[in-house]
Amino acid sequence: MSTRLTAHANSWLLALILTVIAPLQTLQASDDILIYQVPPSADELSDAMFPIQYRSVVLKNGKTTAPAPKVVGMLINFEFDSTEVRPESIPFLESVGTMLTRPGLESESILIEGHTDASGDSSYNASLSLRRAGAIRDYLVGVFAIDPARLVIDGKGEAEPFNPDDPEHAINRRVQFKPLAQSN
Repeated sequence: MSTRLTAHANSWLLALILTVIAPLQTLQASDDILIYQVPPSADELSDAMFPIQYRSVVLKNGKTTAPAPKVVGMLINFEFDSTEVRPESIPFLESVGTMLTRPGLESESILIEGHTDASGDSSYNASLSLRRAGAIRDYLVGVFAIDPARLVIDGKGEAEPFNPDDPEHAINRRVQFKPLAQSN
């Protein structure tokens, strides 16, 4: 009886994790943008950004059944009005760096896009978001010895909010990573 009760409790706990806790880790704005609220593993990132391409089918409407690469956003926190990454955000960068050094991904390039919320001057926010994207690039180059040519940066400022209904919401302050097409 005790074993049956324990098995029931374990299955209940697993169901709770899968239905309540797991969905809180990511937000999906559309089919191509995934926002991580907790650091993903390097495997999760590579699966999202660089899905393995097997055979695919092209449908009559021109769409393909092949998995499309995702844009990955992360809620990376910086010190106020600074490019210094806060310690709690380092695991996000560790995931990105680990992913980019995995076998098979050593030649992949990404766009690092900084975003801000709408508080403050828009031209200052654009400059700050670019500097923060540069800080992420510098971290990945310094810690993981990634070729800086593989890391393109851009600062969007407040121009592309994740939550346009609340432009000052914290979720708009993020860094997005986009896979870039190989030029081979």
